[in-house]
Amino acid sequence: MDKMSYRFITSVRGITMVKSKELSEAFRKKIVDAYVSGKGYENISKEFVISHSIVKKIIYKRRTFKTTANMARSGHPSKFTTRADRKTLKGVSKNPKMSSRDLQQAFATVYAKVHESTIRKRLHNFNYYNLCCLKKHEGKTEVSQRTQRQRPRPFE
Repeated sequence: MDKMSYRFITSVRGITMVKSKELSEAFRKKIVDAYVSGKGYENISKEFVISHSIVKKIIYKRRTFKTTANMARSGHPSKFTTRADRKTLKGVSKNPKMSSRDLQQAFATVYAKVHESTIRKRLHNFNYYNLCCLKKHEGKTEVSQRTQRQRPRPFE
């Protein structure tokens, strides 16, 4: 069979765009048919000149959802993965005084750039509160005075 490329040219509002990550429905059906006929992942990947992981994902999607079409999803995909969530929560539990700005910088070095309010909202989902940056006009002395005033005095 001739080599099929990954790129499919589509036209949206008169603009020609190249999709490099999406395979056509017919092409995916050919991959499933080859798998049903008894070929393995490696043989199919060599025949259609695509990686075996793509073949595996297409077959998995066919088995679980009974379709090879693109599935609908709700909203924008999250930048936080489960691994990123675990790592963030671990860092917060080790150092609860860490500000959201510090968390943002640590997150940006490993994963993706997100706003500090996004990190705060994410932590609120996991019942971690009051992990926001100090106000700019407050110095360390004002913060320590404020926290000392708020502490209850035992048995006065």
